Amino acid sequence: MTTRTMSAVLGVIAITAVAQGAAAADFYKDKPITIVVGSAAGGGYDAYSRLLARHLGDHIPGGPTVIVQNMDGASGVRAANHVYNVAPRDGTVIATVQRATLIEPLFGNDKIKIDVRKFSWLGSLTTEWSAAIVGGQSGLNDLADAQKKEFPVSASGATSDAYIYAAVLNNLIGTKFKIVNGYQGSQEQTLAMQRGEVAGRIGWAWGAVKSTGADAVARGNIKPIAWLATEKKYGLDLPLARDYATTDEARQILDFIFAPQEIGRPYFGPPEIPAPQLALLRKGVADSVVDPAFLAEADKQKLDIDFVDAQGISALIDKLYATPQAIVAKSIAARELKDKAKSGDAETPKSQALNRR
Repeated sequence: MTTRTMSAVLGVIAITAVAQGAAAADFYKDKPITIVVGSAAGGGYDAYSRLLARHLGDHIPGGPTVIVQNMDGASGVRAANHVYNVAPRDGTVIATVQRATLIEPLFGNDKIKIDVRKFSWLGSLTTEWSAAIVGGQSGLNDLADAQKKEFPVSASGATSDAYIYAAVLNNLIGTKFKIVNGYQGSQEQTLAMQRGEVAGRIGWAWGAVKSTGADAVARGNIKPIAWLATEKKYGLDLPLARDYATTDEARQILDFIFAPQEIGRPYFGPPEIPAPQLALLRKGVADSVVDPAFLAEADKQKLDIDFVDAQGISALIDKLYATPQAIVAKSIAARELKDKAKSGDAETPKSQALNRR
């Protein structure tokens, strides 16, 4: 190829790139963006998404309107399946779902029909680490109490953090949590603790506790008793769940199961979003999280912001999916409610719990 020919080719490429960028900028002039949230209104994922929705359009050419659509069901599986398999792949639909849902394919969950690594990652607004939260009058003061006596705890579904963590602690450190399934959203679970329907929630992101449960903590209606994390966080000196484990293998499994929390509050689009639109979305999210107006509103709502960009989230996902199969297999076993097979009562539907009030 001659120098003249090479120059001509590069010129065509540059013109094409400029044209594509201009077309992408025009694309959002008359097209709204929908943020699909895989949980009910009123919880942490909803709060972060509505905050982002109020600012994202200001950082995307064309100033699109941004709409939040709650699509709760199966702890984020319904929303993840919808975005991956049904939603348009043109950059008009993005989403956030419970971070645990994103590693469900590793555990052989055949209800989730996605390849997580093919999502169009936009970033995560913050890393999130969970605590075991209990009712102030529950009589449950630490995990040692739950090793001695059965306590009912809430969960939204079998792929939620609260369900998985309670089951894992039952199997690895000998707690006796009875999981009450079917609660939708943080508000309903907080009320359940305060009413005494359940003793606690074994897996609630601390950022969400601060933003949606701070008043209940201040009044003593609910309280944290342990970190469900790989290390202590946010200056709060609570014991780690792994401190109750008696073997290195149990601690290794707990660390693997808690590690996805670093994904935090992830945002993504379906696969194959055109590169120009994807670039605008990524830049729009990244610019939003440093906008002083965005940060002031986040501070007012007590929503922690610790942004991880698209490349960082993609790398975390790849690392999790590269976990040795032996550890994954042992983690699968740890998530199963072994006592259910013996007693038929390790997991209780919410309706039965309410009938016992």
